[in-house]
Amino acid sequence: MGFKVKHEKGSGWIVLSNLIKDTQQNKTLKVGFLGNKKYPNKGVTTAQTAYAAEFGNAKKNVPPRPFMRPAINKNKEKWSAIATGLYQQVLAGKLRFWTVFDRLGFLVRGDFQKEIKAVNSPPLSEKTVKTRIAKRKRGVDTKSIRKPLVDSGLLFNSVTHSLDSDK
Repeated sequence: MGFKVKHEKGSGWIVLSNLIKDTQQNKTLKVGFLGNKKYPNKGVTTAQTAYAAEFGNAKKNVPPRPFMRPAINKNKEKWSAIATGLYQQVLAGKLRFWTVFDRLGFLVRGDFQKEIKAVNSPPLSEKTVKTRIAKRKRGVDTKSIRKPLVDSGLLFNSVTHSLDSDK
């Protein structure tokens, strides 16, 4: 008694084929302050400002106002659970592999932005408050007079993500 195996290109084959193609692309998910977006008239990038906010800048008397590390610590288990659910959808053929990373990128980006909004201490120095008041009087759009990490909104709006090919 013998048997014959017949191979048909069904949905399982398509899922496996897509997964193999997708994982051979060698891409990396990056989330943060990508590129060289600069503050007008300052020559400082948003990445430099984010770093100074995260760790402080003793030379400029800027205290640390971390938001990235707290966002990671608060959300890493949630991100892992969501990733697991998304990977299950990939294996079920409902999502493509790189869609998982794109969705995670949007999620992490949003959590970083939430944490920027949540930072309220240490309070701004009176010098910074006076500078913001003067800017507002000149007609410059300042989002907040007293809220740390929120002046023009550029830092908040510069959090982004990308899937970059590793070369």
